[in-house]
This record gives sequence, C-alpha cells and structure tokens, in this order.
Amino acid sequence: MEWLRPRHQLRNLSCTCKYVRSLSLPILFRACWVDSSNITRDHFTPRHLWPHVQHLFFHGEWYDIVREGDPRYRMNPPPLPRFSEVLSQFPNLSRITIRECLGFGVTEFALATLLSYPALKELHVIDETLDHAEIYKDDVGPPTFPVPPLRVLRQHLSDYRTHPRAKRGDLRVFAYLAGLPVVQGSLEVLELPSEVAPYTELASAQWPRLRRLELTGELPAGTPPLVGVFGCMPALEILSLKIACGHSTGRTVFCAPGWSRPFPWPNLQRLTVSNVNPDDPFYSRLPAGLRHLSIRCWPRRYLFLLPHELGTMINLRWFESILKSSSMCQLLSRCGNLPGLEELELEVEEDDPECDNELFCLTPHLFPNLSSITVIRYRKWGNPIVPMERIGTALTPLSRLQTLYIYPDFKNMPHSFGDWTEDIENTERDAAAVLAQRLSHSVRAICIMRRRGKNNRWRQYYVTRTAGDDAAPMLHCDQRPEYGLREYDEPGFSGSSRLGFPVTDTIDSDR
Repeated sequence: MEWLRPRHQLRNLSCTCKYVRSLSLPILFRACWVDSSNITRDHFTPRHLWPHVQHLFFHGEWYDIVREGDPRYRMNPPPLPRFSEVLSQFPNLSRITIRECLGFGVTEFALATLLSYPALKELHVIDETLDHAEIYKDDVGPPTFPVPPLRVLRQHLSDYRTHPRAKRGDLRVFAYLAGLPVVQGSLEVLELPSEVAPYTELASAQWPRLRRLELTGELPAGTPPLVGVFGCMPALEILSLKIACGHSTGRTVFCAPGWSRPFPWPNLQRLTVSNVNPDDPFYSRLPAGLRHLSIRCWPRRYLFLLPHELGTMINLRWFESILKSSSMCQLLSRCGNLPGLEELELEVEEDDPECDNELFCLTPHLFPNLSSITVIRYRKWGNPIVPMERIGTALTPLSRLQTLYIYPDFKNMPHSFGDWTEDIENTERDAAAVLAQRLSHSVRAICIMRRRGKNNRWRQYYVTRTAGDDAAPMLHCDQRPEYGLREYDEPGFSGSSRLGFPVTDTIDSDR
C-alpha cells in the first residue's frame, strides 16, 4: 500500500471492499488538507478520520479562527466551537504546515492555538506568520502562549521577494520561540529566511540537539562573525548558508582574522556556503568527517547575466561576488586533504588558464574519494573557449566518481527563452562525449545544465562502456533521470520583465 500511494492507485484499491478500506485508511489520510478560510463543522476533516491524521496542511487566508468579539469573528457559517479542543482529539497529529495565506499571515489566536498543541513536533510555514492587522497595533506585547518541545521549525518564503524582506511578525514569533528553554533543548531542525532569524537568541543559548541549520537570504547589517552566533550547537551535522552579497553586508564571514579556537561542529557532514571569504581561517579547520562541501554563489551568478533577471537583482540591491580560479585554489588548499569528502560543488569564474587548470588538477589530490562533483564554471570575459578536454583530463584520477554536473557557459548558448538550435544540441553532446572519454570508467552520468524558461534543468547523458579500456564510451540521453540524480538546479525568473528589459534571442555575444 505504501508503494501504491505515490502512484495514486491506492484510492482505487481501497474501494474494493471494507477490509481493504480499513487497511488503507491510515495511509490515505495520514496527511490532510484544510481550507483555513473556511474552518467550520461542515468543511473540516471528518471526525472518523481524525485517528489516522498525522499531518495537517492549512491552506488559505485565516479569518475564522479568532477570539469571540473580534470584528472578523463570523457566526455564519458557524465556526468550530473550540479550535484547541478539536486539535486535542487528533491522537496521532504531530506535524502542521501553513501555506499560502494570501500575504496576510495567520491570526495570532490561531497561531497560538496551533503552537500550543501539546503533541506538535514539526511546524512548517510557507508564508508570513502573523496577520498584518494585529502586529501593527500599538498595544501588541510579546507572545505568552505555551509551546511544546518542537523538533522541526521551518519557514520558507520567496527567495527574491521585495523589500522590506524582514517582517515584524516573523521577527516577533521566531525570537519568542528561540527564547524558550523547552525549544532550545528539543529543536533539531531550523530552516528560516536569514532576515528573520533570531541571532541574539541563537548566540546566547545552548542548542544541544540542533542537527540542521539552513538560512537563506541576506544577513542583517552588523551581523558578527558566524562562529560566534552558531557556536553553541555541538551536534550540528548540516549547515547551509545561502547568503546574498549586499552592499551593507559583503561576503559571508565565519571567523575574524587570527581565529584559532577548536572547530565548533565536530560532527559536521554537509556544509554549503555562498559568497565566501577565501581568507577566512574557518576553512582550514574543517572536520575529517565532512561528506559534502559546496562553495557557491547565491543567487547563482548566471542570474546576473540576462537583463530580465539582472533587474530583479538591482531592485534587491544585491551584487555578484564570485571567486576566481586562483582564489578558489587558495581556498581549497586552505581546506586541506579531506579523504572522506564524497560530494563537491564549486561555482567559479576563470581568471587565468593556468590557474583554471591548477584548480581542476588540485581537486583530485585533495578530495580523492569524490563520487559526485558539480562545476558551475564561467568563462573569462571575452574568452570563447570552454576547455572540456583539459577539465576531463584533470579529473581523471577520481576513480570513484559516478556523476559529473557541469554548467559549461558555452559562447553560443541561447537565451533561456530563446530557441534551442541543432548546433547547441551538437555542442552539448560533443562536450559530454569528450568528458566521458577522459573521465574514470566509474562515471555513469554526465549532466549538463540547460536553461529553459525559468527552469534550469540538468540534461543527463548516461555513459555505457563496452569491454576494453580503449573502447569509446557510448552516450544515451533520457528525459527521465535515474533515481538519485538531480533533475533541476535552482529556478530563475519568468520571461516578462517588470523593469522593461527585453528578452533577446541570445546572450550578449561579447562574452
């Protein structure tokens, strides 16, 4: 039944007889949607399904769940009598997701009711948290509702939302939650926009169980070095900082110059950092158990190359800050030998052919056991050559490499909303063939990024080798990626430009 559920056949099977229906109910209804704009007796999840529900999705604008006497309180249709009492009758409910509140957020009474549910373990908000009509009242004080020991706390907003990016309601809610000792002792996963993260509370408290921390956006001006902010998280295993480079913030800095303390996260396994400072002493102390390292730009540098996307970056007052090949060599040398590293992602711009070649030759020497490598490489301005042969030859010593993802930045690459011609198809396939010929025989897939519309898709070329070391590898392309391969990179923007920039057929030919 678990196998049938994602293929949408379990519902048909459940209609065959009462016995099969009873067996399928816990699987079919462990996650249920609720229209939060119409939470009434007639439209709520049926009562006989409550024992099976583990995850509730609330979708839409909130205006039913408010205190009696509030002018928004509606009696027709009649609301549920007591929302908190209704939630308490879900014996297996542990996860709540709130999404698409139409930009208004959740009423404070409803949010307090949800967060006060004693069995709640995970809260995921895909919108703003508090209703604007409430957070701008003059008499609003700090929240006071009780909160259970949360394990997972997430908020996801549009990465490219306009200013102001930090809303007062979000700052208020997350500062309150992070200041509670019960949350500090239980939280394991924290994913927030960086503009609303409670840095004071994160730096001043102990977080003994926090394993995953992800921040995306722009750091507030004046943020101190991040080791001092996140240093009280000894169990941290995954750290992802996708931080934009703004005029008031600059590069991502972990440590001040001369820092010599022990590495604060000995169990760290996955590290993603954008817009790094290559002189940061932090990278010389990475733990030997690190499995994934990503040194990249956020947003991707290719989002600064086309006029209709560059306009969004100008509005956000962000600028590109990409490492040159020489600086990336310096940074990787500072990292030292990491024999346990399995996945590496580099986003880099060529500055000199010798430094570029040194970078790819250095990678197998420092990280000999890589199974996956992602290379987002940009040509030096005015240089039309993409040295696929040199890249493939330099990476040949990676005897355990299985997958190569590469953004080659071809000169004849069409605009993301232009036509994909036969010439670029041949260029792409020839590049994959050159890499397959030179890479280790362990490689099973070469994925080349193809920008189409706002989707940046990895086009998979699967490598098949015949008997004999000298036999040329065969490539075949499949629209459906194999299990475990990434299908898309991070999305771009739509083709229409709010700033009036035209969408042309090709990228600037000067590059």
